[in-house]
Amino acid sequence: MRCAIYRRVSTDMQAEEGFSLEAQQQRLEAYAKSQGWTIVADYCDDGYSAKNLDRPAIQRLIADLPKKPFDVILVYRLDRLVRSVIDLHEFLQLLEKHDIKFKSATEAFDTTSATGRLFITLIATLAQWERETIAERVHLGMMKKAEQGQRNGAPAPYGYDLVDGRLVVNAEEARWVKYIFNRYKSVGAQAIAKELNKKGIRTKKGELWSDFSVRYVLRNPISMGMVRWNYETAANGPRRKTGLEVLAPINQADFQPLIDSETFQEAQRILKERKITAFRSDNFYPFSGVAKCARCGYGMTGAFKPKNNYRYYKCRGRISFGVCDMPLISEEAL
Repeated sequence: MRCAIYRRVSTDMQAEEGFSLEAQQQRLEAYAKSQGWTIVADYCDDGYSAKNLDRPAIQRLIADLPKKPFDVILVYRLDRLVRSVIDLHEFLQLLEKHDIKFKSATEAFDTTSATGRLFITLIATLAQWERETIAERVHLGMMKKAEQGQRNGAPAPYGYDLVDGRLVVNAEEARWVKYIFNRYKSVGAQAIAKELNKKGIRTKKGELWSDFSVRYVLRNPISMGMVRWNYETAANGPRRKTGLEVLAPINQADFQPLIDSETFQEAQRILKERKITAFRSDNFYPFSGVAKCARCGYGMTGAFKPKNNYRYYKCRGRISFGVCDMPLISEEAL
């Protein structure tokens, strides 16, 4: 069996007897010989902690796994490889994916025997428990912070800049936030996006406005001085509302809202009404998102006119952003 050995010492343990790189090498070679294994690779991290897998030699070892140049990885002791249960579990999953075994020369941790696999199963269970426990603690901490009106990180929303952890009004952006709320009473999000793009206004990230980014501003209660958290989640599937959102006045003495509560609530009412009446097509358009506009590079989207049973593709750069003049293209022509 082809064997790769991994050795490691941290700076404060290099002089400790029994843990030097040379001592590990001698004992690993002796163990491999006793098992009838042939050492074909030697990975050595000199002066690195095992707090994570961010080490040159272990990263080279991981990169070599798909090539499968060896059948088993041998370490002197488990803590030479990792100290975190989660890191160990993830590393062992990588080995299992590439059908490579693992063995500790001085412990029962290995995947070459039934007993060793039992220990690995226990490790996996502990790793899952540790992840879930950490996630629960983080979630509770963030909920408590939100209930106190504090933001759980995230970049500054459109209309504000983040200065020393405080939200400070960005006068130019604030002007367009008010414009969006005012215009939405008369026109849709897509029309507002086109207007902003034609005026040369860009989003916080310097991108073109779309109906989605306009609606994001409309739905964000920070503009009226409220912190919202746990509104939506993408865990275990598509993004959806949690039904357990936290909404609290922002805990910042000098915070300046951009709109009042009545204006925000009116926008939410209009959003809800237009969502109910919005048209949704069930027709399948195989080239949507695949075909690209030759003039602006945005994707082509399929659409349908029921009056004359006309199926066609429209440029998203024209329809959503108003930055292109590509005409409609019939599906038959495409």
